[in-house]
Amino acid sequence: MSVLQRICLSQIKGGNLLKALSVQPVRLALFETCNMTRPMTLLSTRQHEAWRKDNLPLMSSNMKPSGCVLCMRSYAKKFKKEKKGGKPGGTKVDLSEEEVGEVIDLEGYRSGLQQVLEHQKEEYIRHLTLRTTIGVFDSIMADTEDGSFPINQLGQVAQKSPHLVMINLSACPQYLPAVKEAIMKSGMNVNPQQEGNTLFVPIPKVTKEHRENLAKSAKTICDTTKDKLRDVHNKYSKKLKQAKSSHPEDLVKNIQTLIINEMHSSSEKAEAMMKAKQQELLGH
Repeated sequence: MSVLQRICLSQIKGGNLLKALSVQPVRLALFETCNMTRPMTLLSTRQHEAWRKDNLPLMSSNMKPSGCVLCMRSYAKKFKKEKKGGKPGGTKVDLSEEEVGEVIDLEGYRSGLQQVLEHQKEEYIRHLTLRTTIGVFDSIMADTEDGSFPINQLGQVAQKSPHLVMINLSACPQYLPAVKEAIMKSGMNVNPQQEGNTLFVPIPKVTKEHRENLAKSAKTICDTTKDKLRDVHNKYSKKLKQAKSSHPEDLVKNIQTLIINEMHSSSEKAEAMMKAKQQELLGH
């Protein structure tokens, strides 16, 4: 400690200072007011203990304060923010099927959710396979001006080579654009090539890139499934709002929570189905 600091400290009266110095942990900054405004020193906790030991005996009650200022600074504590709740609709509701049946068709709601999940499962089986065969074209629907038809009903499908499928649409060439679009949107990750009234569909080799593309298609199908699940929920949610005027408010709220829980449960099943399919496709 410098001589100037000792002189300055010796001029400070001890009463309130001793009480302030007992607060731990603190950082002390001494400012000299004699023609200076800059801090003379900044003491850490360890330096503060040494300072007290060396300098407190020098202070006495008859010392008069002079032009020195003692500044103390404490640091604010960080408070952890409370985590917000999880997914909406996580509250369990205990309702009998009879109570719910008086307001909405619960069985119809559950059946609608299940049908969406079944469709996702069928999409995975039909379109997301490592080995593509001509049988997959039996389930791909082409939307035409005359309605939706399987591709094998609109043209002749034949396996020209292990890596090439030929679709002859000479009998109804007007459907060729619809068939081509249906194949491109099927999730097979293929690009049909047109020659006259015939489409040539290259069958990709089983490579790492092909596996990754199929895994991406699995996620796309899962996202579509979740959208359809929300559509089913919104349909019954509107019916539930209409029933507010003729049923107790608490009952309606509990049923709303119930059907939200059902939708989230179905979404989790769709997610689990997607992850299992991706692991299968990627060979994990």
